Amino acid sequence: MSRYVSLLTSLVMLSLAASASHAAVGVSPYGTQIKELRQIKVLLERADRDYKGHRAAAVKEITKAIHALEANGGQHKKTGAYPHTGKPHEAQALSDAQLRAAIQALVTVGQQLQSAGAKYPRAGKAAVDVQLAVKQLNLALAIK
Repeated sequence: MSRYVSLLTSLVMLSLAASASHAAVGVSPYGTQIKELRQIKVLLERADRDYKGHRAAAVKEITKAIHALEANGGQHKKTGAYPHTGKPHEAQALSDAQLRAAIQALVTVGQQLQSAGAKYPRAGKAAVDVQLAVKQLNLALAIK
């Protein structure tokens, strides 16, 4: 009986170890930055103003940065987006404030990724994408 319990315990431990290693394979070391980039992306997708395509271009760059950082090479299920509806419902000042907040957050994430970029190429690629998104948002804010 004790031999059976010992064998069962060993099997359970091996199963748990295998599960833990499989879970770790799909986890990105950039989880915090990915989460922040996704939040920024949602903020920009919900913005009412179009900014002559610069807001949308920034969203695309953020998406590229997320894909560069994901552990599975950017293969993920598509989630619901918050596309621009074409009809502005919020004041220009509020929309501009959202873009400025996004720029501040992107600069912070970009600095984190840039500092890791020398050691981790994916972080360097994502940092470039984030910088391009900031550039697009600055262009968007210059439009009146």
